[in-house]
Amino acid sequence: MDEIIRLCEEIKDNKKCLGCGASKYDGCECIYCGSINDKLKVLADNLISVLNNTTDFDNKTLINLFSIKDLNIKEVNVILDRYNFDNVIDSRIDNLIQNRFSATITNDDAYLFSALIEGNTLNRQNIDFITMNLMRFMIMGKLDISNEKKKVVIKNFTEIFMRDKIKNPICIYSGKLDAQGDSFYNIIRFNEADIDKLLEEGDYIELLRLIFHECTHIHQHYCIDKGSLINYLLLLQTKEQIIRNNYPNYYRDNYKLYLEEVEARYNEYYSLLQIMQVFGLKMSDKSISVLNEEMINENKNMEDRRRVINGNQTTLDEVFDSIKLSANDLYKYPLLNLEYKIDNGNVVKKSVDELQRDYDAYLQNIKTPKEKEEIDYLYSRLIGEKVNKK
Repeated sequence: MDEIIRLCEEIKDNKKCLGCGASKYDGCECIYCGSINDKLKVLADNLISVLNNTTDFDNKTLINLFSIKDLNIKEVNVILDRYNFDNVIDSRIDNLIQNRFSATITNDDAYLFSALIEGNTLNRQNIDFITMNLMRFMIMGKLDISNEKKKVVIKNFTEIFMRDKIKNPICIYSGKLDAQGDSFYNIIRFNEADIDKLLEEGDYIELLRLIFHECTHIHQHYCIDKGSLINYLLLLQTKEQIIRNNYPNYYRDNYKLYLEEVEARYNEYYSLLQIMQVFGLKMSDKSISVLNEEMINENKNMEDRRRVINGNQTTLDEVFDSIKLSANDLYKYPLLNLEYKIDNGNVVKKSVDELQRDYDAYLQNIKTPKEKEEIDYLYSRLIGEKVNKK
């Protein structure tokens, strides 16, 4: 039995197609590019040999076989059908749904569900539901599985929150990061040693804060790159990215007030309060008070435009206005087009009349009160006075 479980674990570790990076197979042939995964084939052949010489299977072994069901290995499917294991899984999931606010989870269920979310054997809705529940039990200190399996839960949990902000999210662990985490494009990377340390210490609050912090950054970067969301804060964050590119020490010297970090810290606290409510878990009045105070402080930091350049006090606006923009900057950073235009080959600020016309045009396409609130505030700041509400 142990050999079957070991082979199943190895198969899951080697499911990525070397040809296209996908993890969907028919046997050992990638369904997308047709490449044969030779290592996977060897492992599958070894597993089939062991299965053919085994007559009875315990629950733990069946769970591991089910977790590789998506490979469509005939011998695996025959065994699962013999034990009617699809119905067993459906029943266990239904029971989890019915008892989603339970105070405990059995070791057997913890093992089952952590194994299931490692594969592609369930639909996305069920994987997300199981992941959220396992994360809840982890925070409660009631999830008795290995740290390696906990890291799978953390990865899936992070991707759930990423998916709400970007397409095709990927969360990975790295041993080569100087920070706890970073993000770029559609990828969040966590320093694996730091995650291991947090798990060993059981510091799940710090873990959640880290996840929400990096999810904020990836959304910021996506919006700044694509210009897909329009608000005043993102415009300022765009300007700070350009300042940072021109002044190498700017980020270090202004970390406390650097707006991407200010917003990320604020969202750490806000999202932590929200997820605890979603999980039905109570925090002490003191903890809630501390988080609320931190959010108040970060809101103040969000309005603070004081900055330091080469040891000299200045402001964000003064620094940015000293940088000569090019037409390429307006192309690279779409949000700059809210405030700037190209005139005779030069980048110049739009006039008050031009900003007012832009504002009036935006009002014609606004779909929600939230959008109108953001546009009103943006143009009131750009024009320098309160925009008449329409």
